[in-house]
Amino acid sequence: MEDLQYGTRNKRGDWKPNRPNMIAPIWRFPWEANEILGFLKGYFLPWNVSWMALSAIYWFLLTPSVGTLKTFAPGWIALIYLRNSAAVLIF
Repeated sequence: MEDLQYGTRNKRGDWKPNRPNMIAPIWRFPWEANEILGFLKGYFLPWNVSWMALSAIYWFLLTPSVGTLKTFAPGWIALIYLRNSAAVLIF
């Protein structure tokens, strides 16, 4: 990545960005609906929605029932361990 595309350096080598860092439009007042909706769309899509869907799949399809988890047994512990290990290997 070429850092000079996003800023400049002075003769001492200190880097300064081309534009100042901006806070999220949710925290700036007065609110502007177009800015906030654009920010939320960029924030949630596509990665956060993907992670939320993946976590729902894990919870509803790949986790043993709560009744099973009430008793401490090596079987379901190993199942969860293998599931998590496979997820780490895949991702």
